[in-house]
Amino acid sequence: MKQSFLIIVFTIVSILIIYIAYLERTTLKILIFEDGIIQLQQGLDRYVKETGFKCKPIVIRIDRSLEEIEKFLRDNQKTYAIGPRTSSQALRLIPLLEKYQIFAIAPLVTSPEVLGKSNYLVSLSSSDDLQVRHIASLLLDFENIVVFTDFDNPVYCDTFYDILVKELPEKTILKVVVDKVENLSLPDEFDVVVFVTEGRKAGLIAQMIRSRNFEIPLFGSDYVYSDQLIQIGGKAVEGMIVYNLFDLERMLVRNFTSLHEAGSYDAALVIDSLVKQGVKPNLAGEYLKGKSFSGATGDFTISENLWAVRKSNFVTVQNGSFVPLKR
Repeated sequence: MKQSFLIIVFTIVSILIIYIAYLERTTLKILIFEDGIIQLQQGLDRYVKETGFKCKPIVIRIDRSLEEIEKFLRDNQKTYAIGPRTSSQALRLIPLLEKYQIFAIAPLVTSPEVLGKSNYLVSLSSSDDLQVRHIASLLLDFENIVVFTDFDNPVYCDTFYDILVKELPEKTILKVVVDKVENLSLPDEFDVVVFVTEGRKAGLIAQMIRSRNFEIPLFGSDYVYSDQLIQIGGKAVEGMIVYNLFDLERMLVRNFTSLHEAGSYDAALVIDSLVKQGVKPNLAGEYLKGKSFSGATGDFTISENLWAVRKSNFVTVQNGSFVPLKR
């Protein structure tokens, strides 16, 4: 009797082990390329909770060495990914995405140096060619323009600056690369500032500018859009005009405040669509061209160059919050 019982228990355990192993093999893995900004995972988690989408999120730190990243990707080939966050990170990753057939949706990558360079990477944002053109249209009445760029994201920042110079050839445009804000020296003369840095640095620099009684207009690229801009900048960033990659009104209706979280949510929406249509990662790039979606970030269509065509818009900082800019 005891022996029969043990045989039954052993059989049940064996079946469970086989079943769990089967689920491990068949459950869709979604890689999350993260650099400490956790909202990418939060966006995916929220999509899973709200829709019942079945997947297994796997986080990889993108700030590792390429050798470490490659080892990880070698063990997780032929799947989908969300991220990375910046254009510089994306450009570095592309060869590995192609080698291991991993299709990445990087919601906020915007540099023309990256977009359209590989069928294994798509952005849910518009290209910087368009963004800079829109920002340049707001700078026509100024002569001395200072552009603060971020040392940590040269692919995005350098391209942004180069496009701006071409858009405004008759203006004096000074680029100041910011590594550590505490080591920064402000230029002597300027009548407008454009921030092409992450929000924390922009907030600190805005404080420096206001502390010297410079009451000049402040503008920001999409890169500055974050809660940290307002938390750190405080009153110094009130009235600042920022380019917003997504539809802020749609985001607020859906209770999103983070571009990263909303972008990741819509990246999951796109992946869900690909899975339902049976599209493999190596064919996803071609399949998505011309496809339209309606998500937490607004309505958008994927272009032939694998970036999103969507309505552009600006926001402003008002009473400690981002609000749509009425023009």
